[in-house]
Amino acid sequence: MAGWIIKTDNGRWKARLSIAGQGTRNKTFDRKIDADKWLRNEQARLDRSEWTDPRLARTTFAEWAIPWLDTRRHLKPKTLAGYESLLSVHLLPRFGQLPLAAIDPLMIETWVVELTDSELSPSRTRQAHQLLSMILKAAVRARRLTSNPAEGTPLPRATRRAPRFLTADQVDGLAALVPGRYRGLIHVLAYGGLRWAEAVGLKMEHVNLLRRRIAVVETLSEVKGQLYAVPPKTWETRTIAVPPFVADVLGEHIGRFARDTMDDLLFVTDNGTPLRSSNFRRWVWKPAVAELARKASGFTTSDTPAPPCSSPPAPTPGTSVSISDTRRFASRWMSMDISTRASGTRSPSVWNATPSANSGDRRFLARPLRALRPGWRRRRAESDTSKPPVNGGFDVAPGVGLEPTTYGLTVRRSAN
Repeated sequence: MAGWIIKTDNGRWKARLSIAGQGTRNKTFDRKIDADKWLRNEQARLDRSEWTDPRLARTTFAEWAIPWLDTRRHLKPKTLAGYESLLSVHLLPRFGQLPLAAIDPLMIETWVVELTDSELSPSRTRQAHQLLSMILKAAVRARRLTSNPAEGTPLPRATRRAPRFLTADQVDGLAALVPGRYRGLIHVLAYGGLRWAEAVGLKMEHVNLLRRRIAVVETLSEVKGQLYAVPPKTWETRTIAVPPFVADVLGEHIGRFARDTMDDLLFVTDNGTPLRSSNFRRWVWKPAVAELARKASGFTTSDTPAPPCSSPPAPTPGTSVSISDTRRFASRWMSMDISTRASGTRSPSVWNATPSANSGDRRFLARPLRALRPGWRRRRAESDTSKPPVNGGFDVAPGVGLEPTTYGLTVRRSAN
């Protein structure tokens, strides 16, 4: 890097800065002192790695964002499709023709307010801002901007609907109302805690009926009408344990419908094709929920009028029941008494049982084994001086979920 100042023929002063790999930058001033000040400022910015090429900053947002998105091919198809939708619907219409250097924090804050006023959901607004910030951050790394103007933007709070938990009777009722080939799917969603894409992506080879284990190694994701087999969320596989009665249901399902499948999928349609979420909700899920709503009050879909409220633990009237609500049932089932869960009992009375701290019951701790650190176990064991600790104060439930990533496997002995 080198800089110098020369006097031109017309009496003005030209500051010239030579940058390695970038060529020479020139700027002319009326006074020599102004030229010297500009030159020193540019050299200081280079020393602090804050210098950017003004010509590159004149690149429009669209000229930068579209090629940037083309480099995101390592993302899952559904994530990439979401970025494309946000870019075309919310980002390009607002910033597409603006130079990168013209985008400032106030402009971004105004844009966020406009999205909120247009009744776009808070979560979708936050996703659009996150994508904008990622694109501008990449421009900073490429030395087209000195800083990211999207940082520190006030965003609307994301709201979530109150979690709801189905009862065992409601799960059994849904399983009885759907066609026979989908009963195993309802039980796997409820008692296995699988996401929809994980459940419909299960294959025969992923199910071990003898050990009552299901391996979640891939999902079936639907993007723009196309189905893609992709790794699970966070790219982590896991193995779950299911109760005996679910293993029996799966065994019956495999015996009746195994020959109807394509690509060795466990759950398919009557035609042997993979299940699609929209079709399943329309033709199977909503009719079953609507029928159950006529039998038990308070259990409705968004398309079904809410009947009078029933006694707890029935869901609140007027709220909709989604397929994902079956996953929350699994979290309650995992907190059942060990003997009840191991035997496969599904009595709703278990939810209301609240044994005392010294009742002697052995309870599941709904957490993965890797969360139980040795030091934590040791401190718990040292605090119990009434009897010598066994295995550091903890035992593993025999035959129930020995995989490190399975929830609810470790039990604590009571002080009595």
